[in-house]
Amino acid sequence: MRLLDAMRQVPRHLFFPTGIEPHVSNDAPISLGHGRMLPPANLVAMMLQALELGGTERVLEIGGGSGYQAGLLSRLAREVHSIELDRALAEDSMRALTDLGCTNVRVIHGDASAGWPEGAPYQAIVVGAGAWEIPPELIEQLALGGRLVIPIGDEDGQLIERLRKRADSMDSETLGACHLDMLVGERGSASRFPWTHLSKP
Repeated sequence: MRLLDAMRQVPRHLFFPTGIEPHVSNDAPISLGHGRMLPPANLVAMMLQALELGGTERVLEIGGGSGYQAGLLSRLAREVHSIELDRALAEDSMRALTDLGCTNVRVIHGDASAGWPEGAPYQAIVVGAGAWEIPPELIEQLALGGRLVIPIGDEDGQLIERLRKRADSMDSETLGACHLDMLVGERGSASRFPWTHLSKP
């Protein structure tokens, strides 16, 4: 119910590039320019629902993109740190979020592929791009009981994983499949583990 209310309060079309609003549906990926895509609304909703936010959390969003997901998070959490590597996208998203009155979101231009320790610990972390593996820094920056939602895979597609931090272990659950751009940055290069595309013949 809280997520549905947030989606009513944060119109997705406000984060579209100017002029294409009448030509898109809410469930279609949309080009943002800068070589980036706005994911389908149903995928964004699934990932945010998996964070199990109650309204008191500090959240880290990696790969802020257009700012739409950060806008939703602003209605679901107490404090949001949204990190975006592309300066133009970061500036555009901050303008849109400011116009919408999202005062609890901080948009930062920078590389957050290994997290953002300045704001840690986080009760929830969501990664808006595919990753070849889980950066251990994200686990370190999670609070006890915190949730990490991250797509793991390669350019051909990813599985969305939810990890929950316990005192001496991590619970893991696969939520579904997606096809997102791959994470770019210091941690955005392929690993050499057998399940990555580097090992394919």
